[in-house]
Amino acid sequence: MEKCKSPSEEPKITVARAHGREQASLPNYSLPQVIQEYRLLRRMIFDSFPESLKIRKQEQNAIIDTIELGIAEAVVAFVENQYQLREQFVAALAHDL
Repeated sequence: MEKCKSPSEEPKITVARAHGREQASLPNYSLPQVIQEYRLLRRMIFDSFPESLKIRKQEQNAIIDTIELGIAEAVVAFVENQYQLREQFVAALAHDL
């Protein structure tokens, strides 16, 4: 049985997908750059914890899982948007011929 998503989980997916779509529409922006942004986000999150704060493995895994979900969603949206832009370009070319 699939676990129901709580309302608080939905915006994470929406934001990640929107981010991927937005980045795909930028000229000279690549998929590796999208992934690198999430790697930097993860690093910044963990580097911002004071050393005195002992984060449990379960909490650390929850943060990492959320970031990885964001990566996956952003990558899918990026690729889908790139495909749609390519299709629109080809359709415009075909129309002009």
